[in-house]
Amino acid sequence: MRRLFLLLSIASLTIAVAEEREFTDVEGRTITAAVVKVGDQSVTVKMGGRNFDIPLAKLSQDDQTYLEKWKKEAAANMIPRLDVTISSGKSNRSDKRDNYDDRSGSFQFTVVIENEEIGFSLEGDKASLSVFGESASSRDQYAVMQKSSIKVDIPDREEFRWEGEKKSYRFDNRLPTLWGYLYSGYVFQLKNASGKVIYSKAMPSKFEEDIEKILKLS
Repeated sequence: MRRLFLLLSIASLTIAVAEEREFTDVEGRTITAAVVKVGDQSVTVKMGGRNFDIPLAKLSQDDQTYLEKWKKEAAANMIPRLDVTISSGKSNRSDKRDNYDDRSGSFQFTVVIENEEIGFSLEGDKASLSVFGESASSRDQYAVMQKSSIKVDIPDREEFRWEGEKKSYRFDNRLPTLWGYLYSGYVFQLKNASGKVIYSKAMPSKFEEDIEKILKLS
């Protein structure tokens, strides 16, 4: 079998190697190889234990259609490398507006997401942030204090920043009067355009165990 393809290095989408299939070039010549990754201009295939980069333009139209579909399916199942920082901006303090020992608090969330992938962008992704308060009068009783839906689009190697609205609240968690809710934690979840969860985080740690259940309740 003649080797017909030119090597080309390019940033591309990396996914686990697929099963082998037959590829045909524009001159009708064929090779049998497995797809490793698909970029904008080339496809990397594995053949005989080695990787080769093939310009997409050199392949038949049927192969190009197959690879476009393969790339979309791979992107839908990919878990990208993300660096996510979530800050609550929380504060609690004594309320000086009256002579009671009521307290007041506030939070204002900031979410920073860095896309560490090369050649892979987040497009049409959606994040949800649910913030919970614990009852001052009944431990382990929670209420949703704030819920936000966030549209996320991040080109490769770039950063996304979101700042939520400031939320203020009042409570009293000192006897004899117990009332209100005070900030307790949050659940953050990011899904790609296909609805696959690609990142989640919760605080405190006990929320981590039931993220999906908590989100359904909120």
